[in-house]
Amino acid sequence: DVSVESFLQKGYLPEALLNFIALLGWNPGNDEEIFNRNVLKMLIFHVSFLLIGVVAGFLLCLTPVLGPSSENLNFILSFQDITIPAWHQKAATICMTILFISEPIMVWNIRRPNAPVNESMKKEFNLLLFIMVALTIFAQIFLVIASGYIIPIFQKMGIDFNQMYLSLWDWMWIIVLSIQSFIAIEIYKWRARKKKIFF
Repeated sequence: DVSVESFLQKGYLPEALLNFIALLGWNPGNDEEIFNRNVLKMLIFHVSFLLIGVVAGFLLCLTPVLGPSSENLNFILSFQDITIPAWHQKAATICMTILFISEPIMVWNIRRPNAPVNESMKKEFNLLLFIMVALTIFAQIFLVIASGYIIPIFQKMGIDFNQMYLSLWDWMWIIVLSIQSFIAIEIYKWRARKKKIFF
């Protein structure tokens, strides 16, 4: 039996189950192996703010603020699938870009949850991790900027990215919507340190 109740009946502590679930499929890259409920709350907090950013980006694509512009619809710069409405393609591009910027940056937030990100990076800078985060972000940026040239090549190989070229105005909104979850987690960690709550 694999139900949560059966594990609890067998004597497993709720914290042990949370720790097991938190470490499924990943690890923090250091010797920390025990997580508590505060870490889980922080991760839920991050996902909530990330979701707010993605939903806000999607909804703004339905308004004149981020709706498709002539720059987005330039056939030389932007790849367009004529079977998909332009606003839908732009919304998908913005949402994916918010995710591809927010998530790699979040790695720095959670590596040392009891310290601010600047202290964490000073104490334990990992060049390989930095390169991987940078490559992830720059690959998405390159794919969006060069969508008119790159995506047709990928389509010939059977890979469909369906990204649209974004204007400088779009990128400003992406940065605002991406960085808010990072700032929210740093504020959450700062408040936890003030209250002497440790992760």
